[in-house]
Amino acid sequence: MGFLDFFTGGGDPQKQIDKLKRILMDQYRQREQRLEAIDELVRLGTPPALVALLERFTLRVSGPTIDEQEKQYTYEKIGLWGPTAVEPLQQFIATHDAVYFPLRALRDIAGDEV
Repeated sequence: MGFLDFFTGGGDPQKQIDKLKRILMDQYRQREQRLEAIDELVRLGTPPALVALLERFTLRVSGPTIDEQEKQYTYEKIGLWGPTAVEPLQQFIATHDAVYFPLRALRDIAGDEV
């Protein structure tokens, strides 16, 4: 673990994901910070990062336009995972109520039959 890893959580990928998820799920954070957290989770590209990213659909931030734009942005980023996103999407849809965007993403990635 390097010196900067101590501050950024770079030593343990799960710690980094947890930190990004806290930022993502903080409705009082600046929009730009939440968008950066989305981009960083996408960059990580792991199934746990996708699971953390999907949680954004359960949060409502003040300002319906901002909330809708962030959810749309998250939806678009999920498409970058391709077929590897299918199983986490299915699990999220089975266990959560906020499924509009995850269903759209699943349909885009896997088609109507899934």
